[in-house]
Amino acid sequence: MYADGMLGNRAVFDSVAPLTSGVFNYIRPPSSPAYKPEQIFPWINEYWSNPDLEPTTQEKVSDSLFTFISQAKGYSQERFRK
Repeated sequence: MYADGMLGNRAVFDSVAPLTSGVFNYIRPPSSPAYKPEQIFPWINEYWSNPDLEPTTQEKVSDSLFTFISQAKGYSQERFRK
């Protein structure tokens, strides 16, 4: 909760990363590729995306199938209970 709060790490990253990458891109030579915030702050990837918390392919398919089925007219959850 505190890490994503107004004074947390995400707020700091969201405010500082675009400014820093903008300055780096301003002073880079025109022939070089543009900098991305992930290149300047590589440790942010550990905070930003955690592979342990990502859903598996099977979970994604199950969730999308459930969403599709639940949109049908006359859908009832009772039909799918065992």
